[in-house]
Amino acid sequence: MHTHKKIVQQPRVRFAFLADPQFGLYQMLSKILHKPWGKKLLASSSINLRYFNVIHSLHREKVLYQEAIDRVNDLTPRPNFTMVCGDMVNDYNRPDELHALRSISKSLHADIPLYWTPGNHDTCVDNIITDKQPVGICVTPTPASIANYRKNFGKDYYDMSLHDIHMIVINSTVLNNAKYVKDEYYANLKFLESSIDKANKNHAKQIIIFSHHPWINGFDNKKENDGHESLLNVLSSLKKVIKKTKVSVFSGHMHWNQYNKIGNITQYVCTSVGCTFAQDPSGFYVVDVYSDSIKVKYIKLASGIKYFNAGPYEFEYKKKSA
Repeated sequence: MHTHKKIVQQPRVRFAFLADPQFGLYQMLSKILHKPWGKKLLASSSINLRYFNVIHSLHREKVLYQEAIDRVNDLTPRPNFTMVCGDMVNDYNRPDELHALRSISKSLHADIPLYWTPGNHDTCVDNIITDKQPVGICVTPTPASIANYRKNFGKDYYDMSLHDIHMIVINSTVLNNAKYVKDEYYANLKFLESSIDKANKNHAKQIIIFSHHPWINGFDNKKENDGHESLLNVLSSLKKVIKKTKVSVFSGHMHWNQYNKIGNITQYVCTSVGCTFAQDPSGFYVVDVYSDSIKVKYIKLASGIKYFNAGPYEFEYKKKSA
């Protein structure tokens, strides 16, 4: 009697998806939490932030990002690439934040390419905390700030294909607010349309879009849309080119996990590697892309769980010995 082994379908593409390591965010938020108006401010927003003591260093972000990179290195099978989807740093004017990010990123296995998607904290100029502006709102890109991003990270919009999966990176900060960067806005939009058209002509099975900002409103409070209306307008304009191809948008920005769907467009929002909001500890996604489906696994970071549960108490992540 012959037995037939069940054929296990292998993914066309596997990638690790990290969002918002945001070196320096713990420091910024700890300043707000310990101001007289800090708790009231945060209580009035959609940010559900856990209290912690004043933080004077990048220690927590270093611990979290290092663990994330180590966990990616340990994945079997190994991912085709790793995408860090924006807000790599909290303030791009601070060299120590960028240095810490680059230093730890070097520990990613040499066989795993590392790609970047621009976030608002990487490309916007209004990230200054004062008593009049208590939170660095970071919504305004300028030609100079975009040039600075390109100097630090390379292209801010580009595409790539693996097998029959087409992937697109866009600069969502420009699509959200084009006040000073109208040329960049139209360049991004034209590129996005042409890249999707190219995917259709090449008969791509799926289209993956990496966008720091989610395209579907992630807030319960609809008034607090954080620019999602702008991206929804972009989405509407793309309907003529998207056609029947399955499109998945992978985003960060919210600092919590979320799933949404509109028509044939599915949105996956990943919590942050760094400081988190809401109820999702720090972590990242492992994404397996098949010809007709996508499987997403949320990997919680041990150090992230400790920080989330312990609040003000430090936890030193120990890299396992080889």
